[in-house]
Amino acid sequence: MLQEVLAVASTVLLSLGGAGAIILGLSSWLGRVWAEKILQNARYEHELRVEKLRAQLQRDVESELERLRYRNHGEIDEMMRTREVYQCLVTSMRVFLSGSSPATEQDKKEFLAAYDLCHLWASDQVIKKLGEFLDLMVKHSALPDPANQIRLRVLYLECLVEMRRDSGFGKTALELSDYKVVSL
Repeated sequence: MLQEVLAVASTVLLSLGGAGAIILGLSSWLGRVWAEKILQNARYEHELRVEKLRAQLQRDVESELERLRYRNHGEIDEMMRTREVYQCLVTSMRVFLSGSSPATEQDKKEFLAAYDLCHLWASDQVIKKLGEFLDLMVKHSALPDPANQIRLRVLYLECLVEMRRDSGFGKTALELSDYKVVSL
């Protein structure tokens, strides 16, 4: 069968003579030229699409980076302010525990200023613990009781742990017993 096909093809070529070979060569060459031209156009269109996508992606990445920088800057600023407030608050709260020197008017003013700032920058958990501390402190000042002083220390320590969590140490494993209230 293959021999018959070859025989028919050679008969056609021979019947056309040299012109058949020329036609066959030209059609082959012309097919390659068209194929290359089509491939070149397809590559060019593909490269244009890729460049447009690359430029759009670059704009999107830059926009997202700018958004993240702005957000992170705000979060860092908020964290720094919160930590500053907590530093003032912890120092001023300590004077209300027995064993510390009695609170002066200046100590009380500093505490109230830190307490006000706390309502701006502290987490809800810290504000609630601080509220419990203040409620007991007011009760203790009206009716001094050694049991209240122990509870004040516990609330003070609970406030410290909550402030620590809120200051970036959310996974803190510290227990209340890890902090020692010392008076010198």
